[in-house]
Amino acid sequence: MLEPPRMELSAIGIGHTTDSFSVAPFGEAKGPRRYGLMIAARFPLVPSPTGVSVCWPERMLSADMDTPAGPMLLHTTHIPPGSSNGETKILVIEGVLGVVAAAHPAASFSAATSTCRRRRRSKGVSSPGRSVLD
Repeated sequence: MLEPPRMELSAIGIGHTTDSFSVAPFGEAKGPRRYGLMIAARFPLVPSPTGVSVCWPERMLSADMDTPAGPMLLHTTHIPPGSSNGETKILVIEGVLGVVAAAHPAASFSAATSTCRRRRRSKGVSSPGRSVLD
């Protein structure tokens, strides 16, 4: 499934990869859980077990990377949308925060999240922080 992208990355010098489907224990990759994550680098990567439970483990991936500047610990995540997955979004965010806090107790965490927009016939489109009138 991931071999074509790996081959293309390797062809441009990014030959080290790890993916969440190969390290996260979960059931069948289908429906909203069919998406995983990949970290690709020019330098050697080793998947890093987080030791923290994330409710959709395929949506969180950590790896140790050795670079000429020294070792790095990388984290990536894909937070599922709350509109179609309910409380799962909050549970994944809590799990990700637990992973980052365990690895870096003094770290801060920042994320870009999408917000649901709802259409109101009389008021236009609104989302938290802004309103656009028809």
